[in-house]
Amino acid sequence: MYRLFLCAFISAISAFFILTSCGSGSEQAQFCKCMQKGEELDRLSHEILKKEVVDARKADEMRELTAEQKEACKDFQTMGGDKMRELQSHCH
Repeated sequence: MYRLFLCAFISAISAFFILTSCGSGSEQAQFCKCMQKGEELDRLSHEILKKEVVDARKADEMRELTAEQKEACKDFQTMGGDKMRELQSHCH
């Protein structure tokens, strides 16, 4: 139950950062890095949800990736939706 709650919480945080915005280099490059970190966090959360037991290595990886995403997205948290969609269209 705790594992499910933890993974759901992390996924929600990830989605929040992606939807409300995300933030080395040009604004475009940093935004794409933010999006990439969010996608990595989503994949890891999904992987953890599929397991019966979460090992310490995965938990550490989740904490590290969450910190990396938070850092990458810090400059975009107040960005408007139109600007975010414009930047997102140039990623991938």
